Amino acid sequence: MPDLRVPPLLPDVDLEQEPFDLEMSVVSQAQALALVTKTFDQYETERDAAHKTRWEVLEKLYYGRVDQKYWPGSKVKRASLGIPLVFEQEESLLPALASVIFGQQPYWFGVEAVPGRSRPEEAQQIAERIAYWYELPRDSTGRTVQDQLSLLMQQWLHTGNGVGHLGWDDRGLFVEQVDIKNIYVDTTSKSPWIDDSEAIIHQMSLTIQDLKSRSGLRLPPDEILNYMAKSKPTSGEEEVRQLIATYKGASLNPSLLSPDPAKQKIEVLVYWTNKRVIWILNRVWVAYQGENEWGFKPFFGGPFVPDLSTWYGAAVGDFIEGEQRFQQGMTNTRIDELALAMNPARTRKRGAYTHPSGLHYRPGMVDQVDRPKEDVVWQVPSNITQNAYVEIAMSEQRAARRLGISDVAMLGAQVRPANTRTGAGVALQQAGVSNRLYMPLKRFETFILAPLLYKTAAILAKKDPQMQGVWDAELRPVKFKLTAASRAKGQAVLQAALPILLQTYLAGPFIQALAQSGQTVRFDQVNKLLQDATGTTNLYELVGPMSPEQQQAMQAAQQQQGQEKMMELQVRQQIASEKGATDREVQAGKEAVELLRLLAAEKNLDRELRVKMLDIAAKLAKPQGGEGGGSKGA
Repeated sequence: MPDLRVPPLLPDVDLEQEPFDLEMSVVSQAQALALVTKTFDQYETERDAAHKTRWEVLEKLYYGRVDQKYWPGSKVKRASLGIPLVFEQEESLLPALASVIFGQQPYWFGVEAVPGRSRPEEAQQIAERIAYWYELPRDSTGRTVQDQLSLLMQQWLHTGNGVGHLGWDDRGLFVEQVDIKNIYVDTTSKSPWIDDSEAIIHQMSLTIQDLKSRSGLRLPPDEILNYMAKSKPTSGEEEVRQLIATYKGASLNPSLLSPDPAKQKIEVLVYWTNKRVIWILNRVWVAYQGENEWGFKPFFGGPFVPDLSTWYGAAVGDFIEGEQRFQQGMTNTRIDELALAMNPARTRKRGAYTHPSGLHYRPGMVDQVDRPKEDVVWQVPSNITQNAYVEIAMSEQRAARRLGISDVAMLGAQVRPANTRTGAGVALQQAGVSNRLYMPLKRFETFILAPLLYKTAAILAKKDPQMQGVWDAELRPVKFKLTAASRAKGQAVLQAALPILLQTYLAGPFIQALAQSGQTVRFDQVNKLLQDATGTTNLYELVGPMSPEQQQAMQAAQQQQGQEKMMELQVRQQIASEKGATDREVQAGKEAVELLRLLAAEKNLDRELRVKMLDIAAKLAKPQGGEGGGSKGA
C-alpha cells in the first residue's frame, strides 16, 4: 500500500477579479478549481435547502414509514401501520407508461426525412443505426438502453425528475440512468429542459483503479490518491442516502472503505457546459480541463409535472401525500378503537381492594370485588370510527381521480358498479384514463426521449462510421417522431367505437348491399382496426401469408372438393335420366290402355275379343310393386 501524502493546495482565486472568458480559452488550474468548487457549493446549498427535506418525505411515503406512537402517559404502543399508497400508485403507472412507449415494433421511435435536407433511405439508415446501439447489450448482464430508461422513468415518478447521461467509450455508445441526487443544475433556471441550465455538475464516486484506467486524466501520485480515498468529502446526497437506508431497516456508512486500496473511492466532480469539461478530484485536484467535443451537455432529463419557477418538478407523492396520511390516520385510529373495545379501560371505586393480578384482564381471570356494579365501571368506546373504511375507499377514489393510476392498474378502468352498468359508462371511464395518461406520456417524450434521440444521432455522427456523412448537427436532416401519447389517446376512441363499427361492417345485409354496388369489406383493415384498438398492432402478426405447405394442402383440399362435386353431379344426372325413362314408359302405358279401351268400344268387334282387350287394359292400368307408377305397356 502506498504512503499517504496531502495534495498541494492551489491558491484561492477571486473569479470576479479575473479578466478572462472561461468558455473560450484554457484557464489555469487554480481558476478551473475555483470555478467548479464555488459553482458546486452554490448549486448544492440552494438545492438542499429546497429539496433535501422533500426527498426525505417522499422516501418515507414510498416505504409507508410511520413513526411509532404511544398511549399518553404510558409505554403502550399505539397502532402505527403504514399504507404505501405512493408505492401502489407509482408501481401501477410505471408498467402502463412503459408498455405504451416501448411496446412498438420494430422501433419505439420513428424517423422522418426533412424535405430538402435528407432522403427517406437516409432516414431509414439513421433509424437502423440508433436502434442497433439501443438494442445492443452493454455488458454480459444483457443491459440495454431500454433497461436504463425504465430505471429513469421510475425515478422520474418517484422524485419528480429523471436524468440520464450518454456518451461514447471504448465499448461504444452508452446511455445510463443517473441518480437525481448526483446531478446539480442551476436552481435559478425556470426551464423544464435540463440543457437550459448554465452548467451541469455530475458528482461521481470512482475507484482509484477506475481513474487510472481512464486515458487523458492528469492524476496525482499514488500517495496522494491514497490520501484522497481516505479523506473523501461527504455531501448532502450521502446524508439523504443514509436517512433513506434507515427507512428500509438498514444502515449505511458512506465513509466505509474497501479492504482493497485500489477499490477505494474518490469523489469526482465533472463540470459540463456546451463548450468546456472540467474534472475535479476531492475538490482539490484538477484532473482534466478541455473542450467539450459534443458541443452540448450530454445529459437528458425533465420533470414529471413542471414547476414554472424551477427545473425541479413535482412527483407522484407530492400530489397524494395528504391522501396517504389520511388513510394511515384513519386505519390506525380504527385499530386503536378496536383495541380499546377489546380491552376497555375500567374505573374503580377509590378504596376498593384490587389484587395486582386483577389489573390486567386475561382468559380465566377472577376479579373479586364487593359490589361489582358500583366498584367497577367499564369505559367502552363509542365506536365512532365504524365508517373508517368507507372514508378510506373515498380517499382511494380521490387519488385515482387525481392521477388516474389506480384505474390503469385495473386494466383500463376502475370497477365502480354505478358507472359500469352501461357501455357508455365503461367507454367514459376508459376515455378518462387515456386522457390522464396523455400528459405524463407527452412530457416524457418531450423532455426526455426527444433530446436523447437528437443527442444520440449527433454522437453517432462523430463516432459511428456508418453514420458519418448522414447526420448534420446544424441542419438536423431528420425529424424524430414519438407517438406514444397520441396513440394512447386514440386507442381509447377506437375502443369506444369498436362495437358499433364491427356490428355495422360485419353485418350480412350490409355486406350484401356493398356487393350489389361492386364493393366489399376489407377484412385486412378490420383486423388492423382490432389490433390498433387493443394495442397489439406491432406485437402480434395475426394475419400473414400462407406457407408453401399450407398452399399445397389447400390446393389438394380444393381438388378433392371439386372431385366430390363432380361425382355428385354425375349421380344426379343419372338419377334424372332414369326418372325420365320411367316417366316415358308410364305415359306409353297410359296411351296403350286408352287405345285398347277405344278399340273395345267398337260395335263390330267380336264379343270374346272385346273381353280379352278390356282384361289386358285392366292389367296395364293396375300399379305394380305398390310404387304408384303405371305398368309397362303391352
